[in-house]
Order: sequence, then structure tokens, then C-alpha cells
Amino acid sequence: MIKLYFRTFYRVLLGMLAKPMWLLLLISLSIMSLVYIRPVLWDLPVAIINQDHSSASRLLMNRLDTIPKIKLHSYDDFARARADMRERKLFAIILIPIDFEKSLLNGKNITVPVYGDGTN
Repeated sequence: MIKLYFRTFYRVLLGMLAKPMWLLLLISLSIMSLVYIRPVLWDLPVAIINQDHSSASRLLMNRLDTIPKIKLHSYDDFARARADMRERKLFAIILIPIDFEKSLLNGKNITVPVYGDGTN
């Protein structure tokens, strides 16, 4: 049984060496994997628009800034941030609404709009 296994293995190996198509497959997979050498999901540009300018909104911005995969860029108006996202300078837009801290202190549910570029 073991002799049959090794004989079959030997024949398959000789057949692979006679027709090196497997080598072409191995080389093409190696070349395609070179795309992932540099980490692509680090420092993604994200716009943040702080409409509240309170201590809670600044705390949220500081917490978001500690995330290593995104890099925050402050914007004053939504139109300019949206134009930059259309030009692919930004990956997403985070909008901190007016009365963010007031709503937090009153225990209300808060929606923080996040607009992302889903074209890829």
C-alpha cells in the first residue's frame, strides 16, 4: 500500500516537472500578492465636521483620532468635504451635530451621521 502511494507520488511529481504550468500559477500568485505588501487600510483620510464645538464633541474627536486606521481632517462646511470626497481625497465624512453635548447630558438618543465613499 505504501509502495503504491510513493510510486503514484513519484509519477505525479515527474508529470509536474515535465509540464511546468504549476510554476506559472505559483509565479502569478506571488506577483498578485505583492499588492498587499504595503498596508492599504491605514491612515484613511476622514473628514470631521464639528458643529457643536463642545467638550463632548472634542472628546469624541480625540477618541476618533486615536484610531490608527483613519486620519482626521477638520472641515468647516459639509459642501467642501463632500466635494473632496467626490474627488477621492476623503474616504468618509463624520458630522457631529449641533447640541451634541446637550443631547448627551439629557439622555437623548443621538445620531452622528457618517457618509462613506462606497464606490470601491
